[in-house]
Amino acid sequence: QPTDPSLAVGPDHVFVVFNTGFAIYDKDGNTLIGQTSPNPAIFPSSGCCDLTVSYDPVAVSAGNPTPGRWVVSFLGGGAQVAVSDGPDPVTSGWNVYNINTINDYQKLSVWSDGYYVSDQSNGNRMYAMERQAMIDGESAGNVSIQGFSLPNFNNQGFASVQALNISDDDYPAPGHATIVFFQDDAYAGQADDSIKFWDLDVDFDTPGNSTISAPQEVLVTPFTSIFDGTAFDNLSQPNGGADIDALQGIIMNQAQYKKFPTYESAIFNFVIDIDPGGGEQAAIRWYEFRRNSPTDPWAMEQEGTFSDPDGRHFWHASMIMDTQGNIGMGFSVLGNAATGNGTANEFVSSYYTGRFASDPNGTMTIAPQLIACLLYTSPSPRDGLLSR
Repeated sequence: QPTDPSLAVGPDHVFVVFNTGFAIYDKDGNTLIGQTSPNPAIFPSSGCCDLTVSYDPVAVSAGNPTPGRWVVSFLGGGAQVAVSDGPDPVTSGWNVYNINTINDYQKLSVWSDGYYVSDQSNGNRMYAMERQAMIDGESAGNVSIQGFSLPNFNNQGFASVQALNISDDDYPAPGHATIVFFQDDAYAGQADDSIKFWDLDVDFDTPGNSTISAPQEVLVTPFTSIFDGTAFDNLSQPNGGADIDALQGIIMNQAQYKKFPTYESAIFNFVIDIDPGGGEQAAIRWYEFRRNSPTDPWAMEQEGTFSDPDGRHFWHASMIMDTQGNIGMGFSVLGNAATGNGTANEFVSSYYTGRFASDPNGTMTIAPQLIACLLYTSPSPRDGLLSR
């Protein structure tokens, strides 16, 4: 069962990871490497889980000037991070590095000067790894790795921040990486619902010169981000299935950065509960922020809450923006689904939506489009199986 799936796309390959393994395909969907354990295929040391994958399209090394490198992380003995030594993930070797103080649920983002890795546990929430040294295959002792706690950081329970991830090959100048997290007024020490941004400026040669800013805080439309007191069992499945995780307390992977000629854009999302009184209904709160330059503050361009008027859960979203400013968003659905014959119980399904840059702000104007689903009609699921 490939749980926690994610993927990265290069010019010729689709690299898919799941909680405990990976697979690699070409762009026609042909399997090049079937489901494989990351140890020892990529990582020499054993671990448990939480794989991530990213593609760094402009990375080059002195030994191999062909651009493009794959970056894979794996939880075990801390966080292990592997960088391919070439653009082909099937034939390349791997340079592996370790952050042994990371405890749980690491997420990796690509920035101009570093690979930034989060840790959801208390202590250092963000680590910066010296990108070019890793691409060049330097020994571990020659790669600068620095950890940072986030000033004025409030949370309740599980908390996973994100560094902005560059989403194409137009990289900004090195430095001034942005870390983002949401703040619920239900969190201890937090007065308002807001988004906080931290500016992380890393000096890999002289760590004492590295700085992390006090947060920039932007008040937003109120939201409720807590389900069941932060428990992991939240959203009811049809026919008495066990409740599953709403993935609260998480900036969903990945928070994406894009540079335009006159401004920079950041898009990200997290799950909220739009029925916190009488029940639970998961919905997606999403944002676009902009700034004019790397040293300017972020300003909210638009925010939206994407929910189902029929009461199904919408959550577990992933966003991307193209060069025209259009946004695509994939997401998961669970609950009661309307059908031509009435109502059906919809198990966890995949959908996408989106908006054009010219659409009114704060709206996803593309009606939810089905990717894959499993429906059981009620009340006789065995006789009414609908699989699409």
